[in-house]
Amino acid sequence: MTGYGEFRADLAGGLRGVTAAFDMLRGSLGTDDALYASEQLARAAERYEHQVAGSRRAAFDEALVKGQAATPERERVMTEILAGVVADMEVAAALFVAGGAVGETPEAATPEELEAVSRDLQQVTQAVAGPELAAPDTLRRFGLDEVPAPAKAAAVPDAPTAKAAFEKQLEAVFKALQEETKKVLTAALTGVDDLDDKLLGEAIGMIGKQAGALPGLGKLVSKGLALAVKAMDALTELLGKDLVPELQKKAEELLKTLKEGGNLVDQFLAYSLGVTPSTQTIRELLAQTTADGAAIDSGVQKLLALQAHFTGQTAMMGRLVKALNTGKKFVGKLLPEATAVLLFGTFYLVAMDFTLLNAMDHADTTTLIVFVPGVVQISRAALA
Repeated sequence: MTGYGEFRADLAGGLRGVTAAFDMLRGSLGTDDALYASEQLARAAERYEHQVAGSRRAAFDEALVKGQAATPERERVMTEILAGVVADMEVAAALFVAGGAVGETPEAATPEELEAVSRDLQQVTQAVAGPELAAPDTLRRFGLDEVPAPAKAAAVPDAPTAKAAFEKQLEAVFKALQEETKKVLTAALTGVDDLDDKLLGEAIGMIGKQAGALPGLGKLVSKGLALAVKAMDALTELLGKDLVPELQKKAEELLKTLKEGGNLVDQFLAYSLGVTPSTQTIRELLAQTTADGAAIDSGVQKLLALQAHFTGQTAMMGRLVKALNTGKKFVGKLLPEATAVLLFGTFYLVAMDFTLLNAMDHADTTTLIVFVPGVVQISRAALA
């Protein structure tokens, strides 16, 4: 079994343990067993953390071995590491809410929040433990967007019809890249909107740096914060710790654009994803190609798969932002303001950076991260 395969198996096993312990705590609230159940949840989180630590490192090592080319193996490693980051944040959110249920936080957890956490843990566990890929070159997708993978259309034999389908799918994939990216960025902005601007500026400088010592808090909340810090460190490492200056610059640019809002956000995304020049180039290739209908249709199917892959990844990032919101709600008031802003502000900014750069990777407009053959590469190959 490869390193990333082991990582996925360890994740699923650890998540099952946390889910069972969390549900035991839910059932014991208001009884004498609640303290024991909370201790069991803390232990389950410890086991989860230790269980995935070694295989996570192996997965990162596997990614490095695969080099910088956008190969299927490298893409799968990246996607499974990302799933691990999301799983960490789901466990952290469960610990924050559990802390709210047993009195570790000033914010009390509601029955609805407890039920939602249990459901989220089950969904992530099922996604992580999902079936192996049918083919080695298939893009890895965990299905957390709750949208089924697009069915393969029947092959189109004639070139004119295939060309029309290609142009239609080209528009669809760029639209999805823009809309899904904007959705996650907007959600993340909501998380930082009420944070002090000066401290948020300092948080930009904290990207890629170790979080300082955190104050002593309740057992569940402390473990949740520790997991959140590790998750964000992993996300930063996935982007590349050698790119920290670029990540800080990108975060500053993103934050400024998002705060100005309006059409500027759409224009920024269109520019970042190269929508106009790439579309023009690909349309020229489409007009000039002598490829047959089957070859062009193969490109259509790859663009469909790329779109589904990206939608799935933005769904994972959406869950990550939701978990950050949970942490901020339950833990933010326990921390000194400066600590809370620097900690959660940095988390949100790293999530924004990853979301944008991942979209640019899918559009082939960045070399900062290269995990998938994007829109331009797929088009050139299909229309050659």
